[in-house]
Amino acid sequence: MLRPVPGQPGLFQLGDVVENDVKAQGVRVVDVIVIGPMMIAGGNAWAQTRPWAGLGLSLLGVMTMIYNASNYVRVRKTQP
Repeated sequence: MLRPVPGQPGLFQLGDVVENDVKAQGVRVVDVIVIGPMMIAGGNAWAQTRPWAGLGLSLLGVMTMIYNASNYVRVRKTQP
């Protein structure tokens, strides 16, 4: 059941989602530092032979880094 998180207006949780967010912080760091840059590098390597695939992979790498970095910051702000 979806319920509001006490003391966090606009933040809702389904079961233990908020607790699991804290546990996933290490994965987010790896996504930002390793996975995202590897996707961008792979996209750059493909750019010569498959321009659209290279652009798409690079864009997904950037989006991965932005998404995980923003979630990392959001969860850090909600921790006591």
